[in-house]
Amino acid sequence: MIGTTSSRLVAAEAAELRFEAQTRAQAPILLCPLFAALGVLPWLSDQLDPLRICVSALVLSLSVAIGLRCRPRKSRITLRPESRLLEADGVKHTLPPASRFSLELCHDDTEAPQGCYVVFLELGAGQRFALLRAAEPDALLRDLRQVLEHFPERVDCSWGLPAQAEPWVFDPPSADTHEVEPGTTLVDQRLAPLDLVRVVVAATIFVLFDLTFLVTSQQARLTRVHPLGVALPIVMGCSLVVLALSLVYRRVYLVAASRIQSETGALGLRWGQRSVRLERVRGVYLIGAEQAARQHLLLDTSDGPLAVSLERRGADAVAREVRRAIEQRNRGRLPSLESITSAPHTLPGA
Repeated sequence: MIGTTSSRLVAAEAAELRFEAQTRAQAPILLCPLFAALGVLPWLSDQLDPLRICVSALVLSLSVAIGLRCRPRKSRITLRPESRLLEADGVKHTLPPASRFSLELCHDDTEAPQGCYVVFLELGAGQRFALLRAAEPDALLRDLRQVLEHFPERVDCSWGLPAQAEPWVFDPPSADTHEVEPGTTLVDQRLAPLDLVRVVVAATIFVLFDLTFLVTSQQARLTRVHPLGVALPIVMGCSLVVLALSLVYRRVYLVAASRIQSETGALGLRWGQRSVRLERVRGVYLIGAEQAARQHLLLDTSDGPLAVSLERRGADAVAREVRRAIEQRNRGRLPSLESITSAPHTLPGA
């Protein structure tokens, strides 16, 4: 499954488990809009001859061919536990008696900045299939739990967790209808890399200055302006401003009160809220590929896993602060983040 960006569980039944994998689009697909525009240009001419029609058809056909070849693709894997069969790309494989699941970390230049997490089904003799693949470990672990309910095989974890840690074993509550309450912010970090933010902000300022200069310098010479000549620069400038502000203000939060809640926010909006009961936390771990620029802080709880993305620099200190804050909150007092030091702690996962 080379080039796969994600693979998730889409259906879980006793007789059949179905997985869907999504592959990333290949770089040549970026040429499709260019070739499509070139193919349309001949039709704007006042003199449309057979040669121009042929050239237009050829360029448009090339655009369609590139799009079809380089588009994102989906594939399905079906696992039948009762008959111990696995079907991938139309080929059936018989599962051996000693099959197992393997949790691994993957990272390459296309998966920056934090890599991804993969669950392989090992069939022996070097044969394996990637059943689950996700950028967030807690989402992958929740899918793995459903798989294990119907296909209880051994799980080997290569995420660097302690031997006793099994974050895929939990009993989630049947309903999660808690009220949001104020708490102490344990994590408040920008998600976009600082270098990317600087580049986008600098490019936005440059483009806005360039558009302003072009309009003001040519204003005296223009007697008539087409509406598109006004609308397009405004749309472009506003889009760049929104993109820059989203990168600057997009942050991830971890808030602790009677529950620990993670959420993502930008421009005053919050989404992706997930929470677990604080007293059910079994361990706090840092996981992530060594080459990745970011890591995940994974909270292993009996309500299910909860993960937030952290910058690698300073992630160890944040993990210590979160462990100590959870300890003190369970004892009845949760200090502010600024008052937490790196003193020794006893929470599992140190």
